[in-house]
Amino acid sequence: MKATITFNLNDFDDSHRFAVHNKAEDMARLIWEFVYNSKKTISYEIEELDIKDPYEAIEKVYEHFRELLEDSDINPDKLAV
Repeated sequence: MKATITFNLNDFDDSHRFAVHNKAEDMARLIWEFVYNSKKTISYEIEELDIKDPYEAIEKVYEHFRELLEDSDINPDKLAV
């Protein structure tokens, strides 16, 4: 079975869809990494830094997610227009 998707890269909307499709696998890997491996990393960091404030703990989660985005070269501002 084959599928062919065609984009007109001269069209802004099509060019944007092309960028999103090209990042789909990276985004899927990032989600997998976050769901299955981040809890250990974040929990260790929270314990190591002795964070008691829940808002600081939530900030650590967001910080970790932003690092994953950066490592995967995913910029939500460019993909979610």
